[in-house]
Amino acid sequence: IVYDGTAPTLTAQINGGAQYANNPNVTVSLVASDGAGSGVQQMMLSNDAGFAGGAWEALSTPRAWTLATGEGLKTVYVKVRDAAGNVSGVSAPTITVDTQVPAAPSTPDLAAADDTGLSSTDNITKNTTGLTFSGTAEASALVTLHSNLDGARGSTTASVGGTWSIDVSLPTSSTHLVTATQTDVAGNLSAASGALTLVVDTMAAAPPSTADLAAADDTGLSSTDNITKSTTALTFSGTSDAGATATLTSNVDGVLGSATANGSGAWSIDVSLSAATHSITATQTDVAGNVSAPSSALTVVVDTTAAAPGTPDLAAADDT
Repeated sequence: IVYDGTAPTLTAQINGGAQYANNPNVTVSLVASDGAGSGVQQMMLSNDAGFAGGAWEALSTPRAWTLATGEGLKTVYVKVRDAAGNVSGVSAPTITVDTQVPAAPSTPDLAAADDTGLSSTDNITKNTTGLTFSGTAEASALVTLHSNLDGARGSTTASVGGTWSIDVSLPTSSTHLVTATQTDVAGNLSAASGALTLVVDTMAAAPPSTADLAAADDTGLSSTDNITKSTTALTFSGTSDAGATATLTSNVDGVLGSATANGSGAWSIDVSLSAATHSITATQTDVAGNVSAPSSALTVVVDTTAAAPGTPDLAAADDT
């Protein structure tokens, strides 16, 4: 007969040591040791500290187990017994049951720096990568960003204060509905947030119309020959996309100025020009920030030098 008076040791975990569960059906894992003793053969599990209703059964790990009903902190009480009848101390692992679906996170917000074009708040951009979105969710929840066109775009973990931020790409040049979901620390998935309507526009606008010099500024014999003696307050006009920014450029003086096209696409701008022959072109920057190729050039001659008349000559017939 071999004498064994030493109780085995035991450590138990629920769901591998997880802190939270969204289901009362869990697994309990046991690490039991009897050293040089007679060997651990049986175990007993219970949701009651006094092991009410518990029964010895053959050691088997991991063991499927159903926690006590209800939400909140749950404890499983576990002990083992060796072949000599020595019983270990009780191991009492805990886990918090949370089956409540979290509220939807806030509607995603596009960073102003990524909202290109005329406005940093209109959610129109020419960028497709490195787009930063932010919002709020439950503390430490896993937030996933979705596009109705491009699918799930990425995930990030909210801070302990519930704020989150993520950089994603939206490769499809179109109008996206961007939403967020959150998975809380227990694994419960929320409904989708409100949708942010985001326009990704990567298409460069067509060149605007050729600039036209106002007749009132086209001095001299003709009001349509684009020859003028004026150097300031020269009015040029044209058409482009509605809301676009038209920029006027001279091959001599460089960028002359910009104006925003009205709802019909018409624009007008007053500029100054040096005395020279200029090729005047216009570009347009659309609301997403895409810049067009230059328009066709308008040749404008600015002539500020008065020509001296020749010496008068008397007609021979009158030279008696």
